[in-house]
Amino acid sequence: MDSTPSPRALPIPVLFLDFEASSLADTSWPIEIGFAWLDEGWTVQSESHLIRPHDGWSMEAWSLMSESIHRIPHGALLREGKDAATVWHAALARMARRATVSDNPGFEAFWMRRLGEAATGAIWAPPIGDMEALFAQTLQAAGMDAACEYLAKHPTPHRAGQDAARLASAWRKGLLVDAGVVPLRP
Repeated sequence: MDSTPSPRALPIPVLFLDFEASSLADTSWPIEIGFAWLDEGWTVQSESHLIRPHDGWSMEAWSLMSESIHRIPHGALLREGKDAATVWHAALARMARRATVSDNPGFEAFWMRRLGEAATGAIWAPPIGDMEALFAQTLQAAGMDAACEYLAKHPTPHRAGQDAARLASAWRKGLLVDAGVVPLRP
């Protein structure tokens, strides 16, 4: 993103999380996980991992409509995806010592539990908070306006890493506006 200097330390360490999934059905499963965070210089960092389908996940939960949105073909998951255990451990490492939030924590928690179950057999996942609550707790009115404006001007790409980076960028914009480092409207 841009190289505007940070005005101060981040209020709390935050990790933005996003998943792409096979569908929105009750039997759906995660196909991509993405993370984004602000580093010490307030630059947005992100990563994502394709997830190879687990043997216990049914292809009946694969939606061609969902595929048309995220543009991740099933064959790419088979060729390029990492196994659930590898992705699970990468996720836990990223989430350690950070407040993890999403713009849709209900869905993200569901897919995180599905990933954890495939990886470990246990139906457990770390807590995922609501991005709106984070914004309300850390942004003032001008920052909230700037963050919302950023989200409105930058449509959701429907790829997990890019989606998470979009959310982190909106929070960053709000923090910078509140700190007076950047104007509300450049």
